[in-house]
Amino acid sequence: MNQILSLLNYYGIEDPASSEIGIFSNEELQKLYNDLISQSNESSLEALKVGALIEDLDINDLNDLESRTTKTDILNVYDKLECGSRNHMRNFIGQLQLQNVSYVPQYISIEDFDAIIASPNEKCGQ
Repeated sequence: MNQILSLLNYYGIEDPASSEIGIFSNEELQKLYNDLISQSNESSLEALKVGALIEDLDINDLNDLESRTTKTDILNVYDKLECGSRNHMRNFIGQLQLQNVSYVPQYISIEDFDAIIASPNEKCGQ
């Protein structure tokens, strides 16, 4: 978040983040947050599914954002965030697999998902 805030400041863009945890100015994002919190509160298994879904969505969003810029500083931050999301996804999926639960990606392609899951954890930014 600090790196994103630095980019926002550098490019003179107002920070849309709320100082209150779980409060979003974007209604669609607020609904998604509320729905995912509700689902994750059902059980630890549902929380793992929510974690995988969040990383799935984050990777998709970052891929979309990467296609919209050529600025190296922004791309570097997106790359680190995507790396972290891939590592988190591997870990959520690993925990789901231990419970014999499959996850089908909702946002990224099955090919991208399979490639992520088949590869080892990465050292992001190193």
